[in-house]
Amino acid sequence: DENWNAVVKIFQRGEFPGEPDIQAGIYMLAGRALANLDRHHEAIRLFFNVERLSPLTDLGFEASYRRLASFYEVNGPNIAAQADSLIEIYGGKHPDHKWVQLALVMKAETLFHRDRMAEAAAAYSEVSPKNLPEDLLPGLYFKRGWALAESGDYNRAAQDLTTFISRFPDDPRVLQALAQRGSAYLKLGDRSSALKDFDQLLATATEPNIQAFAHQHRGRIFREDRRYESMIEAYTTLLNEHDRLSRDTVANANYWIGWGWFKLDEWAKCLPYLEQARSLVPANYKEPAGTHLVIAAYSLKDAEQLKKAVIRLQSDVPGKRLPVKMLTWLGLQLFQQGDFDGADTFLTLASNPEDPADTDLIVWRHLAKARIELRHYSRAMDVLPIVLEREESDFWRTDACLDKVHALIGLGKWDEARVACHEGLQMDPHGTILAGLNMSLGKIAMQRKDYESAAASFLRTAEVFIDDREIKPLALHLAAEALDGLERADQAAEIRAQLKREFPEWKPRPEPPAAPAPEPAEPAAAEAAKS
Repeated sequence: DENWNAVVKIFQRGEFPGEPDIQAGIYMLAGRALANLDRHHEAIRLFFNVERLSPLTDLGFEASYRRLASFYEVNGPNIAAQADSLIEIYGGKHPDHKWVQLALVMKAETLFHRDRMAEAAAAYSEVSPKNLPEDLLPGLYFKRGWALAESGDYNRAAQDLTTFISRFPDDPRVLQALAQRGSAYLKLGDRSSALKDFDQLLATATEPNIQAFAHQHRGRIFREDRRYESMIEAYTTLLNEHDRLSRDTVANANYWIGWGWFKLDEWAKCLPYLEQARSLVPANYKEPAGTHLVIAAYSLKDAEQLKKAVIRLQSDVPGKRLPVKMLTWLGLQLFQQGDFDGADTFLTLASNPEDPADTDLIVWRHLAKARIELRHYSRAMDVLPIVLEREESDFWRTDACLDKVHALIGLGKWDEARVACHEGLQMDPHGTILAGLNMSLGKIAMQRKDYESAAASFLRTAEVFIDDREIKPLALHLAAEALDGLERADQAAEIRAQLKREFPEWKPRPEPPAAPAPEPAEPAAAEAAKS
């Protein structure tokens, strides 16, 4: 009559000795009553007594199952091991019995909820659906499909999830099943079927997390199909319509939007998205986003942006190798812009001092000039012999000779500088190089207090470059100073009057200090990028 309390009261009057099978029957009735009253801990003890009194019997089989069921209800320990024990003892005789099948279900469910998916999938796979009650079938197909997907068996997972979706369309877990099946299809390479599932999710799901999941995976499908505009649209919609995304998801979406614009050669459009991805999760994106930022800036021929991108990448990924052609272009551009420190940094990275012939001559030439502009004269002298040895053009040889003179003067090696000047003049230079050599001879003579020779050199330069608005006024100015040294005040005043008359706006630039500034050691690649 299912009067469970009355059953328990009768049992509690006392235990009377009797035949084992009669006592086992009494324990079974009392245990069932207690289990129906949710007093499972008490029921477990009585079912155990039944097994003790009637081992390997049908009554013992039932007691073993009911004890397992009570343990399951109270989330007791070792559910999986107890289920295995029941199946080992009674499964051979009763392989298709519902209690054997239900024991497998309890084992699988326990493993599933403890996130031991591979073991859960194996347990679920032993269950025979035809021997289960109808109300357990939705859970079987859903959880078995989910466990199979999580453990990497995507083909069987898709089959079980398809059965669940088609047979139980009103189950509240259908959207989750669609999401998991779409992911399984994607892992199987069936992007068309996966896209249908994610489109269906967007058409029917209202939960923001499921919609976001669908947008993200649609973006991945479009990426793998090389449909970059559609991919960008999917990830952009994800960011615009969902404001509670995780930091990782936002970074991922930004990265792929930037990557998509990069693939479409829209270099300027890709930059902010790649920057955002790198800033949000640098551990994941500092190298891939940084590399794409470097290439995009190079493609834009934006030297300032490229400089920042390379420095950041070298800092984030020390030792990262970059194309020599790119570093050369950047160094030369910075040189032209007057950023000699940047030119030194990147032309140094582009050069190979171990094998000078492996580096373009234009790199060595401008590297020497940048170091002279920075007053790093001894480092310039490390490079100039390479230029002079390899240079074949008369013009560029005399130009390198003039650079050498400047470096030697900067180092205070006046005698060597004078020898280098005469070597350069013997090459029959013209134009500004001739002027530079003559001006240098004048400065060397001034340092030696040979004001006569100095004045001659400066005046000779002014006479040759009569129309030059930079060289001639400087030469006149220095010639007047040399004449002061000779105490020829009238001649000096006449020269200054000429300077004022012909170049009224000209003013002398301050000369560099007599002693060269301290020079840094040759920078390593990473340190150079940081400097």
